[in-house]
Amino acid sequence: MSFKFFLSDQSIKIISRVLVVFLIVFFAIQFSLLNNYCFQLEEQFNESIHREKEELEKQIADLSEKISLLSGQSASSSESVSSIEIGETRKEIVDLKEQITEQTARLLDWSESQSGREEKIISLVKEASTSVVSVVVYDSSREKRNALLHEGTGFIVSPEGLMLTNKHLTSKAAAEYSIIDGDGEIYSAKVLARDPFQDLAFLQIQEISNLPAIRLGDSSNLASGQTVIAIGNALGEFENTVSIGIISGLFRTVNASGEGVSGVLSNLIQTDAAINHGNSGGPLLNLTGEVVGVNVAMAERAENIGFAIPVNRVRQDIEKLEEKGEIIYPFLGIRYISITPLVQEGENLPVSYGALIKGSNQGGGILAGTTAAKMELEENDIILEVNGQRINKDNPLYQVIQDSKVGDTIVLKILRQGEEMSKQGILGEKKDA
Repeated sequence: MSFKFFLSDQSIKIISRVLVVFLIVFFAIQFSLLNNYCFQLEEQFNESIHREKEELEKQIADLSEKISLLSGQSASSSESVSSIEIGETRKEIVDLKEQITEQTARLLDWSESQSGREEKIISLVKEASTSVVSVVVYDSSREKRNALLHEGTGFIVSPEGLMLTNKHLTSKAAAEYSIIDGDGEIYSAKVLARDPFQDLAFLQIQEISNLPAIRLGDSSNLASGQTVIAIGNALGEFENTVSIGIISGLFRTVNASGEGVSGVLSNLIQTDAAINHGNSGGPLLNLTGEVVGVNVAMAERAENIGFAIPVNRVRQDIEKLEEKGEIIYPFLGIRYISITPLVQEGENLPVSYGALIKGSNQGGGILAGTTAAKMELEENDIILEVNGQRINKDNPLYQVIQDSKVGDTIVLKILRQGEEMSKQGILGEKKDA
């Protein structure tokens, strides 16, 4: 015999409420236990310091008693006490007192540095957060008018309302942009320019000026292990979420896909500061409160691996905007693979450096109508040098090209089917649509 149970809508609501209450109580208990655990750790730390202090004071008292006894024996006993022994004992006491002084100073310095570091971080986050905004993108097409497309983060880079975010948030042509500041004020914005190579876009806020601009730093002197802070609109829901970590690596290259962006992003900063969906486009700060990177991506199959675009690229883009009103970069017009010893082995190549022209699922290795096509470069050519500069890990092709100017003459040394040859051409331009 089988039984079937049916619950009324009222019963389901009651059960749901009971479950919600249970979860609230459960998490409250867990939070309380965590607080108790932290308190216990702090108590244990204080007790440990107190015990160490008592032990050192006892050692001083024991040695003081010893020196007193030795001094008394030397004065009253017929047996002479060595003055050397007394001197050594006195020196032992002096050394121990010096050790206590040094340890006490170290503990005070540590305590003050930790307290000062926290106050510094709180202060710089408070200052930077006034420049960090939420970016909400709506569909403006007739079919899906006002439908939500994306939510992300941006930050203001000039008092006149110029702000920066990720290009993938601006990938749809028919879109409207709302900017929400930390006080909840809402403004409209329009796309001003996009970086043709990196995931960067500049928007202009419309209705207001004299805005708090964030301070831009210098990304040329970053180092692995350096402390950094990420701020952003995490998950498109929690504005100005702050996470702290270190720089885990530099000059990273990743294949990015999803959320309207695809392709290779190069020369990135790797960090373990948490970067989640929605807080890409936010600033990565150093401990002076300056932007050193723009949060852009995270590794999906790992924890605490995020990436940011170095801020010096932002500086270049701003200079181009001020000079020409758009962001234009020199462009060769190829798809390629940077050659390493591993690539050399996998592709069975004759050299371990250079750039191998090779197509991908996005298209062939030579883009039609570009400088590369006019120079008659071919698929599987290996670019060994550009203007006499060898192309390798420390001097990648993209960097050499981007350090040039539109209209510059370039000379390539290439290797084609075992034969070296020279090709000359004039660099064209690349700008985002």
